[in-house]
Amino acid sequence: MKLLQHFKKTLGHKRLNKSILPQFSTLIKDKMPASALLGKQRAFITETSYGNIPITLTKETCIHFRLFPNSDIITGIRLRFGTYCRTNQCHITVQINNLTHRINASYLVDNEYVDIPLSTLQICTPGQAVDISIYSEDATEENVVALWCSRIPPLFIETLCLKSLVLPKASVPRVSIVIPVFNKALYTYNCLLTLQACDTEISQEIIIVNNASTDKTAALLTNGTFKIINNSENQGFVQACRQGAEIASGEFILFLNNDTQVMPGWLSNMLKVMDNDPSVGITGSKLIYPDGRLQEAGGIIFNDASGWNYGRLQDPTFPQFNQSRAVDYCSGASLMIRKSLWEQLGGFDMRYAPAYYEDTDLCFAARQAGYKVFYCHDSEVIHHEGITAGTDINSGYKAFQAINHEKFRDKWQAVLATHYPPGTPPEQAIERLTQLDYQSRIEKEIDNFKQLENVHDLPDIAHYWSNKYLLPIVSQFGFANGEEFYCLYIQRVCQTFPHDICHLVSIGAGNCDFEVAIVKLLLKNGVENFVLECLDINQYMLDRGLALAQEKELALKMQFTCSDINSWQPKQQYHIVIANQSLHHFVELELLFDKIDNVLHPQGYFLTHDMIGRNGHQRWPEALEMVNELWATLPERYKYNHLLKRVEEEYENWDCSTEGFEGIRAQDILPLLVEKFRFDLFLAYANVIDIFIDRCFGHNFDANDPHDQAFIDKVHQIDQTAIEEGRIKPTHITAAMTKKSLNTEARVYKHLTPEFCIRWVDNLNDK
Repeated sequence: MKLLQHFKKTLGHKRLNKSILPQFSTLIKDKMPASALLGKQRAFITETSYGNIPITLTKETCIHFRLFPNSDIITGIRLRFGTYCRTNQCHITVQINNLTHRINASYLVDNEYVDIPLSTLQICTPGQAVDISIYSEDATEENVVALWCSRIPPLFIETLCLKSLVLPKASVPRVSIVIPVFNKALYTYNCLLTLQACDTEISQEIIIVNNASTDKTAALLTNGTFKIINNSENQGFVQACRQGAEIASGEFILFLNNDTQVMPGWLSNMLKVMDNDPSVGITGSKLIYPDGRLQEAGGIIFNDASGWNYGRLQDPTFPQFNQSRAVDYCSGASLMIRKSLWEQLGGFDMRYAPAYYEDTDLCFAARQAGYKVFYCHDSEVIHHEGITAGTDINSGYKAFQAINHEKFRDKWQAVLATHYPPGTPPEQAIERLTQLDYQSRIEKEIDNFKQLENVHDLPDIAHYWSNKYLLPIVSQFGFANGEEFYCLYIQRVCQTFPHDICHLVSIGAGNCDFEVAIVKLLLKNGVENFVLECLDINQYMLDRGLALAQEKELALKMQFTCSDINSWQPKQQYHIVIANQSLHHFVELELLFDKIDNVLHPQGYFLTHDMIGRNGHQRWPEALEMVNELWATLPERYKYNHLLKRVEEEYENWDCSTEGFEGIRAQDILPLLVEKFRFDLFLAYANVIDIFIDRCFGHNFDANDPHDQAFIDKVHQIDQTAIEEGRIKPTHITAAMTKKSLNTEARVYKHLTPEFCIRWVDNLNDK
């Protein structure tokens, strides 16, 4: 913790009326910063809130929230900022009621809590809300901080209102939401209120199955735009869900408990999981307790059929809970299944009636049928657990939990034998399916490239663009192409250690044709004191590399190692580490960069030429808008996708990482490089132009046609201007890095520094 006592000396404070609060285009009211109010002797007078959702405080952004003190004097506030690992010369304004306090962001430390003392004590009423606003009026692209936050759950209305509820209703819905109900009308009412407010743009229908409720449920359900099934007696959860599914007309069926409150994006994000991967048959939400703690981030089943809610009672914003992944099961409190799969499996197994284990059984059956079961991290649902069935495991519905546990174990004992035993740490158990999925994708990747020899075959129009626009830039730094770039640094190191054999390694070398070209050029330049090791996971590609090296009589200068980066155990330090167009295929980037840092010679270089755009080589919204404007001007003959074999009348912002590892964590590459290494050379370029010169659409353009040349020239000028103005960020880098301990200063093109070129994720707008 860091106490900023000097703030009041250097910046002071001033009183402002709330009406003087600047006008902001983005006023955030649904996020709670990681914060606490401080009282006498810096004691906490509110509960400490946490969160790992970064909200960037641009000049247009203001975060407004409330805290409820338990004391009558406020002396300060504790907040947690993200500085992007740099010193920022901007100011942060914290307004508490009518007091406005301004601090210099240069004093902040990345990701640490900071106690900000107020110069004037604030008098408040215990238990009464204190309004707080936080913003920056002078933030810039190069000087901006983020505030770590969590989402504020919806209010729970304590008074039942029987007025009409206008809920989404479509004649041809994509999603049928089935809600079984037995009493607890107030909870059903709050559930319906959130459905009325969230994701209404999704074509949906709501089906409520009333299991003979005896409270005001029937009266509530007479005033809404939804389908209703009224049972004369309680059929139980399993049968009620089957009844609702029977009349569902959507492509997807979503089972939702009536003691839930949904959050914005809950439904659209579940659909994205399904739409992006047809092999996903079931997906479920992140379930959160009303007090903000995590209830479940996917379920774990051990080999005795007992289960565990991953992340239970932890902070739902922690990174490990914010990645969609394969899981053993998703809770029926919010579970979506393809209707075709539901019908194929026969729905919930009636052996589990009236309730418990039916959702787990369905997930196991879906996996047995060849489908994945996925937890959707950004579908968030508040769940008032135990409201309907209670919590006593010895009576009522809850007693069936133990009974059905035995039935489930008997049915799935062969599958359960492959699961971890009880007592296995949840972090290990939750990774079981992820590891299996990872291995499956690895095998698919190896098979895809088994016969593919022209990995980097680019259309002629790409060479037209690079020769006209990229070559003049890189030539200023002493090289004309990729081979010359790598050789420039290899020669430098080999000349520094003329009596040593310099060890070089190329990570993700593939067919090794590029590495063979580098070795050939080095020998031509008279450099011989080196050995280049080619590292790749695909033995088929390495075999082709060895054959090529033997053909060129270069095999004595090369080594070939087949290994996954996870199991790679380097035997020596390397003077040069090369990653040529390979970083964007790695999932474990942090592990990779740590290993590179460990094996890199103190005076060595880490060299890369790679893609750093959005994951899956998608365009961020600001660049996509520019692509779409240009796309609209093109005749149809330019819109044929040569890789996917189709015409795209409208450009599809396709995430190509869903089927393999292409661009799987591209957007994380540059931030991690900035964090872990120093740059000797950094060149960044291209974004919008990618679409028109790549292997998908570049073959549609004739590099010798003046009309096509003029179009590419136009796109480049639009692209380059937007990059230099900071409106979009580049998607390619050529970089030479050293260990962090070396005091190197990066050579860059114009003002395009690594920090300037980072495209930070905007949680508000990057959908």
